[in-house]
Amino acid sequence: MTALPSGVAAWTALFGVLAIAAALVPVPSARPVGARRPGGGAGPLRRVTIAVGSAVSSVLGGTVDTDTAARRGRAVLVVAAIVPLDARLAAVVAIVAMIRPVFAARRERLRVEAAVIRELPEVIDLVRLALSAGGSVFLAIDAVSSRPVGPVSEALGGVLTRVRRGHRIADALDDLPDQLGAPVRPLVRALVASERYGVELGPTLERIAAEARDERRRRAQTAARRVPVRMLLPLVLGVLPAFVLLTLVPTLVSTFDTLDLGGG
Repeated sequence: MTALPSGVAAWTALFGVLAIAAALVPVPSARPVGARRPGGGAGPLRRVTIAVGSAVSSVLGGTVDTDTAARRGRAVLVVAAIVPLDARLAAVVAIVAMIRPVFAARRERLRVEAAVIRELPEVIDLVRLALSAGGSVFLAIDAVSSRPVGPVSEALGGVLTRVRRGHRIADALDDLPDQLGAPVRPLVRALVASERYGVELGPTLERIAAEARDERRRRAQTAARRVPVRMLLPLVLGVLPAFVLLTLVPTLVSTFDTLDLGGG
């Protein structure tokens, strides 16, 4: 095997180090408490990547979750396998390994935030109804989480699990904004205030529910305004070729025929 030029080898090594370093940076997961990765079990390749990533983590010190360990192991194995074969391909793979976790985490965070905004008004209404019927904050959360339909109700189920294990309900609720984002912060603040200080929740929850509906309506209107922009490229790619074939091509053919007849 021919040796790589020194400059190419240096760039390849640099990109490989950057890719591995990016893979070693933990990306916070936006998956709510209690949610599992689709598919359940881990295949042989995933087990290998988890083992490699765990070994790298043990060398660096500290423990990580299985998703981060698998991501680290994939980056290490891919870069190590491609660097001796093709320097340019290794550089491309290294760049992808650097940026992919960032975009994936952002996409997952936006997906969870959109699901939270869609579900939140109904959750607030259910909590308000349960409290108005004489239930406590714990019973209201239990009523909501008993029929999980989205990330908010699933996360509330995780809150109940922590409470049954001995945590205070206010402390368990304080972690929800870190899991679900800023949209749940007003609801969490109201529930914590009621649990700790006995604040009346009826008017507060009614106001929060109205604000959540307004936010959901604004998001829907914004998404509706983006539809024409997103449809522009498919329309151009689908309509423009047909327009050219049906209008310009016959005109050009007839023009060329006329020119040929005139020349004959």
